[in-house]
Amino acid sequence: MLRYTENETLSVREALHLYTCGSAYLLHEENHVCRLEPGYLADFIVLDKDPLGVDDRELREMKVLETYVGGVRVYPAD
Repeated sequence: MLRYTENETLSVREALHLYTCGSAYLLHEENHVCRLEPGYLADFIVLDKDPLGVDDRELREMKVLETYVGGVRVYPAD
């Protein structure tokens, strides 16, 4: 069984940053995405809980309530 030590893991905050701004940076898109500000593309989800405020074991149980692509809600469909 593979076991991880604390220095081999990422915090939730680090993981969220790498999946969002980190990915944008690698794609040279950091000036178009990665922020909820005017002039940036708005692709994001709304969760039922704050991922920074729950225990790590609860992360897999979180539910997506809404999904927005380009600032337009696509889930749930109207």
